[in-house]
Amino acid sequence: MAYGSFAFGQYSFGVAAGVNYGGPIGNIEGEGKPIPGFIGGPTIKRWFGEKWRLSASILYSFRGAEYSQTSTNDSTVYVTINQQQVPVTTNYTSNIKGTLKLHYIDVPIVVSRLIGKHSSIDFGPQLSYIVAGSDKGNNDIVFVENGVFNQKVAYNNFKELNRMDYGLTLGGTYYTNIGLSVSVRASRGIRSLYRKGFFSSRGLPETGLYNTFVHLTAAYNFGSYAH
Repeated sequence: MAYGSFAFGQYSFGVAAGVNYGGPIGNIEGEGKPIPGFIGGPTIKRWFGEKWRLSASILYSFRGAEYSQTSTNDSTVYVTINQQQVPVTTNYTSNIKGTLKLHYIDVPIVVSRLIGKHSSIDFGPQLSYIVAGSDKGNNDIVFVENGVFNQKVAYNNFKELNRMDYGLTLGGTYYTNIGLSVSVRASRGIRSLYRKGFFSSRGLPETGLYNTFVHLTAAYNFGSYAH
C-alpha cells in the first residue's frame, strides 16, 4: 500500500497543518481562557499490510492561554508608631493575571488501524519540547482589606516551566482519493507544565497542570490514495 508520487515502497511523505485548542489543566483555583494555536510540519508514514500504518511527524506547535488567580495569605507589615517601626500581622490578597505564549516542537508517533477504506483510529505517544516562549503577567498585591498598601509586580515564569513533555494522543482520520486526509485528535501530557515546588514556593497548594489539547489537522501526501 502506498500514498502518492512521493511514496517509496511502503513509505510515504507529506505535510500536515492545522489548529489546536486547549491548555494546561489541573486542580487549581482560578480562571483560564485558551488562545487558539497553529500546528504544522512534515510527516512520514509506513504501511504494514492492508490495515495498519505507523506515522511520525515533526511539528511546530504554538500553544497559548490567558489565566488569572486570586489568593489570600498572611504577612507582616511594619507600621510607624511614635517614630518606631512596629510589626503587624495582616493578610494580603494576590491577584495574578498572565498570558502563556509557548512555541513547541511536537513529535507524535501514531499507530493507525484502518476501518473500511477511508478512515482509521489513531493512537500513540507524543514527545514535546518548548523551544521558546513566555509566561508573563502582573501580580497585584493588596495588603490589608480595602488596600492600605498596594504593590504591582511584573513577572516572567518561563524559567519555571518543564521544557520537555511527553504524553498520549488519540483520535481518528478520514482519507480521500486525492492524497488529502483530515484528522481530529486529542492529546494529554503526563508531565506537569511547571516544575515541582513552583506553586508551594509562592504560598499556593502544590498541584500539577497538564497540557490537554484538541488538534484538527489536514495532511497532503502529494498524490492519490491507493492500495
